[in-house]
Parts: sequence; C-alpha cells; structure tokens
Amino acid sequence: MNELMNLAQVTYIKVDKPVLGPKAIKKRQFMDNAMEEFIHLLQKESWNQVLLLEDVNKSFNAFMITFMYHYNALFPIKTLYLNNKNKNKWMTKGLLVSRNRLRILNGMKRSTKISVEFRSYINKYQLIYKNLVKEAKKWKMIDLFCPQKIKRKEYGR
Repeated sequence: MNELMNLAQVTYIKVDKPVLGPKAIKKRQFMDNAMEEFIHLLQKESWNQVLLLEDVNKSFNAFMITFMYHYNALFPIKTLYLNNKNKNKWMTKGLLVSRNRLRILNGMKRSTKISVEFRSYINKYQLIYKNLVKEAKKWKMIDLFCPQKIKRKEYGR
C-alpha cells in the first residue's frame, strides 16, 4: 500500500548577520474626512450595472472594480521611510551586533532545553553586554559634557 505519511522535520539555522527590519513600509492613512467622502461617493454611485448582472461572479467583480476605484483614490498607498538614524549615539555597530546575538541566545534559552554550561555562557554574555553598554553611555556623556583638556587628563583619551 502506498500511503502518504506526514513526517515532522526540525531544522536548525545558523544566522551570522543580524536581521534588520524594513527600511520602508507601505501604509494607507484613513482620515475622518476621507472616510466621509468615501461613504458619500459610494452612496452617490449608480449600482445598476452590479444589480442587473445575472452571473454572481461578474456582479461581484463589477462591484469590486467600482469599490476599489474609490478606495484607492481616497486612501492611496503611501510609502513611509523609517528613520534609520541611530538616536542613541553611544550605540556602536559592535553593540548592535552583540544585542542581536543576545536576542538570539535569549530566544534559544527560552525555547529549547540547554545545558548548564551553555546557560552560564549566556548569563556571562548578558553581564558583559550590560557592562559594555554602561561604559559606552559613560564615554558618550564624557564626550558631550567635558572639555577636551579635562578629557585627555582625567580619562586618558
């Protein structure tokens, strides 16, 4: 007997580069005045061409053509570009890579059963990352508020 069997498969994917979000998104804006105008146009529309057709599919297609015409005219798709500028000036590329790696590790920590050694590795990685973030913030504050002479003398930069 040839029967089809469904077998589950597990795949592990190693990701070297962090996954970055989209740089732009497409979106429609629904304003109150545009909604009122849309309702007004639909009420004003003559639906005889839709109602007189015998075939349901053709009637539906005629309705959708009219509906989508007004919908796209009043609620156009706009492309919004996301601000990719780093608002945290202290956040370096190395910290971004470490943050993304830490997210992956925390996901593994929550979703899979891991060894004690690997759990201690993740905890140590978290501690090191936390200390690096503190240092980066400290150095950024020093760069902002200390004059150059004081910075060189006291902080060795």
